[in-house]
Amino acid sequence: MLASMRNNLFDTFNRTNEEYSKYSTPTYNYFNETARPEFAKCREVLQKWYSKYPDRENLEFLGRFKSPINQQFRGAFFELYIHELFNTLGYSLDKTTDSCDFKIEHELKDFYLECTLSQNPLVNDLVEHQINVISDRLDELDSLYFINLSVENFSSRSPGEGKLTRWLQNRISQLDEDKDPEVRWTYDNDGWEINISLIKKNGAESKSRNMGIMSPNTGGFIDSAKPIFESLKSKRPSRYNIEDQAYIIAINSSDMSLHQDDIIKALFKHRDLEYGFFGNSESPRNTSVSGVLIIQQLSVVFPNNAKLQFWPNPWCKVPLDLPFATKVLISEKPYFNFESTKEDFEIDLL
Repeated sequence: MLASMRNNLFDTFNRTNEEYSKYSTPTYNYFNETARPEFAKCREVLQKWYSKYPDRENLEFLGRFKSPINQQFRGAFFELYIHELFNTLGYSLDKTTDSCDFKIEHELKDFYLECTLSQNPLVNDLVEHQINVISDRLDELDSLYFINLSVENFSSRSPGEGKLTRWLQNRISQLDEDKDPEVRWTYDNDGWEINISLIKKNGAESKSRNMGIMSPNTGGFIDSAKPIFESLKSKRPSRYNIEDQAYIIAINSSDMSLHQDDIIKALFKHRDLEYGFFGNSESPRNTSVSGVLIIQQLSVVFPNNAKLQFWPNPWCKVPLDLPFATKVLISEKPYFNFESTKEDFEIDLL
């Protein structure tokens, strides 16, 4: 039994369920249970990756990978992705017991690497869960419209998915499909304000799922730099007693709106910028960090589509050169300017 647990990410049984996942179903649970062929291929790929993963602490890793808490699964998957990425590039990786996630050996230079997640600033865990529950209910409606949701205000109380479903179903039943191809409403209940828009399905889409765009926006100004900065702060090398060895932090950002300006704001300190993990030439910070590897658009199903950028720390103690698209600081005045190198990074992990 223990050997099976240590060697398998997914259970072995005859899968027959080809239904789409419910929005509230934990990610791992659906990947483990679905019989849909694209996910069977995904399980095969991930198991192949895992066969090369260091044995040390496997049970701890498996616990997080199989967790019903999506954040735990995402973190474990990201570690597996990073291991496969560097392994494919010819690096040798080992897990560490008293330091960060990986010690990586290469003929040019050895270094340490720590993985972390950076959340979408639009997402609040409570709101995301409630929106998923609501979406499951709305997806069961007999509707000729796609339903889009956007949360403007929320409270700690449930918005009442049953009440919302009945309210929306009643309104939809009164629509004239020819005269009302698009509709916008607002639902208010117990401190929740949810904007709802409907777009009529065409003939080919009539059997499609109802849910379109779900935006669990908590309202207010969106600061995409803050989650990056906070993730970096939590992974300072002082936590791992790293001083004179190369060390990088790999961040998986789920923020689809993350822009280069947000990354600059998170990494470099300017008089009108709030954060600045690396500081600037006059006041360098975290010089034991050689650089930050930022991964965007990483999907479990389509890992080759991820976008990777390496941002070296210009004032680090131990510089490190990596084979990714790289942004090198060339000047600080009047603002931070960068030179792009190795811009076309592609790798096949499948």
